[in-house]
Amino acid sequence: MDRSARTLVLVNPVSGSGRALRAQPIVEGYLRKQGFPADFCVTTSAEDMRQRAAAAAPDGYRCVAALGGDGAFHYVLTGAFGTGVVMACLPAGSGNDIAMGLGIPLDPVAAAHLLVHGAPRAVDILRACFPGNQVRVFIGAGGIGLDAEANQLATGKFRRMPGLLKYVTAALVALTTSQPLHVTAEIDGAPFQRPLLLAAVANSPTYGAGFKIAPSVRMDDGWMDLTFVEDLPWTRVF
Repeated sequence: MDRSARTLVLVNPVSGSGRALRAQPIVEGYLRKQGFPADFCVTTSAEDMRQRAAAAAPDGYRCVAALGGDGAFHYVLTGAFGTGVVMACLPAGSGNDIAMGLGIPLDPVAAAHLLVHGAPRAVDILRACFPGNQVRVFIGAGGIGLDAEANQLATGKFRRMPGLLKYVTAALVALTTSQPLHVTAEIDGAPFQRPLLLAAVANSPTYGAGFKIAPSVRMDDGWMDLTFVEDLPWTRVF
């Protein structure tokens, strides 16, 4: 990155059970030693992070970085998308699938080194349209069915569990309660209709802390990949 450009680092204090907050002074000290101009802000909520990311460009920042997990980067993306700023990921969450997919080091200081000495590159962003003219953008993977239920549990009921454990627990619970979805879609101009346990649109190889939803996916190839799991006994899913 250009060292004359200002960077705003938004810290999610709950990412990784406080890992991001603990990493902040270390990352901040590293950037200061490198002479890299960066302002740090500990956010108070997802909406606060989104709003601060949206205001980064008007406030004169050239780059806005998320110090946190996949959720933190998602909020930065939804706020800053379309404003012209460069977005960066300093992984300090429990999943960090976006960083893995982009080849960013999972150590936040090593990622900060890449921020200082690396160069921006273009990656694919996906857009989802919902009823009521709602449009959402995302960079990793999105789905319906089992994975959506598991994610809701992991970020809700089991959010205080450490790292991978909450995702595994959420997946096991969702498997016992999830019902097949009768999916009707049009794919490459052809009708598609089938009962599915889950349907995912993947832009990253993994989600849910390393679950390989689409191992061969690249995040800068201009393609989105579809992954379907049919109505199978839960013992066969694994």
